[in-house]
Amino acid sequence: MTKVKIDVYISDLLYQYDCVIVPDFGGFVANFASAKIHPIHHRFSPPSKEISFNKNLKQNDGLLSNHIAERKSISYEASNALIKSFVNQTIEELKQGDKIVIEKVGTLFLDTENNIQFLAESENDFLGEAFGLSAFRALPIEREGEVQRIEQEISKRLPVIKERSKEKQRLFWPAAAVLFFAI
Repeated sequence: MTKVKIDVYISDLLYQYDCVIVPDFGGFVANFASAKIHPIHHRFSPPSKEISFNKNLKQNDGLLSNHIAERKSISYEASNALIKSFVNQTIEELKQGDKIVIEKVGTLFLDTENNIQFLAESENDFLGEAFGLSAFRALPIEREGEVQRIEQEISKRLPVIKERSKEKQRLFWPAAAVLFFAI
């Protein structure tokens, strides 16, 4: 039995749409993710679309079927039959413990409770506005003399703090003596 492949069509549609539903199986949802800065590694990542899988999206909206029918020059019913055979094969392979790789999208597998889990492809470029942008690392700017300037500022203020505490001690003893004689 030949493997039915529709993953190319799913990834094609994720460039244009935020949700691609595979009828009677689930939907792939693309959510906008803003640019990220990793504070420890100083790595800047461009904005992207994060792909997730929702097993509850099963109603055929016709998007995938129409796209396959148009691209393969087949009828709408034939594309629905192609999707149905893909779904049946995928479910069967998942039940056997196999992992299903959907190219450019991610990997589907069953967990210990027989729920479909999805692990998204880490490097996707489904966000057209961020096309060509790549992650980069920027070293932090270390200004020479900044530490010395702070240390000088502390050393200037430290004697003032010590003098204030000595003044408080000088006022304490006479006040204590007056209080003692008053009692």
